[in-house]
Amino acid sequence: MLLHHPLEYLARERPDHPLAELGTTTIDYAAADVLANRFANSLSALGLVKGDRIAYLSKNSIELIIMYYGCSKAGVIPVPLNYRLAPRECLYIVNDAECTAMFSETEFVSGLETVRDEMSTVKHFICVGSEQPINTWQPYQDWLGADSTHPKVAISD
Repeated sequence: MLLHHPLEYLARERPDHPLAELGTTTIDYAAADVLANRFANSLSALGLVKGDRIAYLSKNSIELIIMYYGCSKAGVIPVPLNYRLAPRECLYIVNDAECTAMFSETEFVSGLETVRDEMSTVKHFICVGSEQPINTWQPYQDWLGADSTHPKVAISD
């Protein structure tokens, strides 16, 4: 069984039931499944393939949940970064994992910018939580494509 299988099952069987609540935001299983598909297809649109890695620097958020499910659907490996790490510590992890894309909440972008040029394998920088580009970081909402079809990636259990 893969991480996203229970999500897909519950999206079919209990679509309106809440998957997560954070503050005043609630997301149900059906909406989460659609967003996870969009996330997975957006990773594929970047050229990421099964086995590639992405880094994600964030506090708890709905987007973080979607990232895990979307990565599972795309066969991409998430590399979560602890928001308490210093930028140089994040740099070491990102380079060691050979991440292709870097996702970060807005509040951590300025710190990551101090080491950005040393992120040797990162080709895509996506900012979560800002609707405006920060430096050359693409806003998450602009990056997240509209294709909500189930990804066509062959992933075995």
